[in-house]
Amino acid sequence: MATSSKTTTDADLRGDIESLKADIASLKDDLGSALGSAMAEGKASAKAAKEQLGEKIESGQDSLEACITEHPIRSVAIAAGVGLVLGFLYRGR
Repeated sequence: MATSSKTTTDADLRGDIESLKADIASLKDDLGSALGSAMAEGKASAKAAKEQLGEKIESGQDSLEACITEHPIRSVAIAAGVGLVLGFLYRGR
């Protein structure tokens, strides 16, 4: 009788192992699908952020150009002042 019980236990264990293998394969597929979806969402989000940043940069550049056009002397004076400060900073090195 011990042999019959052991055989049943071995068969049960083999069945459980096969069931676990199937469950793991299913989980792997589900995980791959979830990761694929997350990557697609991440790419879309990054693309939207890139476009938004590009628009903000263009807007800032347009504003700067308009300010320089409206106040050319002030712009030259600011640029000269920044150059002078940077010159003093780098001169010490």
